[in-house]
Amino acid sequence: MYTVNYENFDWKTYIDINPDLKETNICKKEAAWKHWIDYGSLEERALSLYNNTNVHNGRFGNLFFVNMVLHFISLKYNLKSTYKYFDKFQKLGVYLYSGKYEYVHSITVTDDNFLHIIQTSKYSKTNIIINNDNWFQKPEFVTFLKSYFSIPHNKLNIINNNIFNCRYNSNNDLFMHIRLGDVKYQTHCIEEYYEKVLSNTEFDTGYISSDSIEDPLCQKLIHKYKLTVIDKSEVETIMFASTCNIIVLSGGTFSWLIGFFAFFSKQIYYPDVQTPWYGDIFKLLGWTFVP
Repeated sequence: MYTVNYENFDWKTYIDINPDLKETNICKKEAAWKHWIDYGSLEERALSLYNNTNVHNGRFGNLFFVNMVLHFISLKYNLKSTYKYFDKFQKLGVYLYSGKYEYVHSITVTDDNFLHIIQTSKYSKTNIIINNDNWFQKPEFVTFLKSYFSIPHNKLNIINNNIFNCRYNSNNDLFMHIRLGDVKYQTHCIEEYYEKVLSNTEFDTGYISSDSIEDPLCQKLIHKYKLTVIDKSEVETIMFASTCNIIVLSGGTFSWLIGFFAFFSKQIYYPDVQTPWYGDIFKLLGWTFVP
């Protein structure tokens, strides 16, 4: 990751790829730099169209897939790259590579070609462009990621970075993640799903995390099953949840990431989502589908 300063700040590109700056009449380097210092750096805005994922509007779970695509291609081509949520993924133990080079030519990475670029020698060394039309949530990529994070060094990075790693293999706790918000009604019989798992599972302490913890469904389950609310950052929620012996997921990539890094959990459940807003990523990991 390279350091941005006033001298190397590509202000024209910054304005071009962040159209709201033009709408507020930011059209000179001084004004663009001030915007970057005051807002852009905090918002992890894109500084270039090439070799970066800051241009993508996905949230943390989605950016795991997007960042890993850039990581593998950067390793292959030694690309000088930047990543959205880089610090968060580093804290989680996910290594993201940035190399030395930028090239003359570029190619747009799509859902159709990204695995070919990563796995074959068909393409010459090139910059890559990532946009919001591609999410890289393919079953084949899930298998690829599973193999990658099964490599001892990569797996140990996640384990050793987990601030709750003393809990691995030492509890019979249950963690439940409930994604509601704008997708509350997309999970088939959502209340029945959680009730079915909870009422048929023996556990010591139950935990719950949700984007809508005050929702009546969450409150009902909290009181009925004496669940403890986990209110932590995204990274620490994943860390803690992935140490629990039993995990009850919702739909979506953030919940999927909890299960993916739960290396020692004995049982992981996932629901039937009628209209998935994510790719086909849950089926190949040995988890239990609850219809």
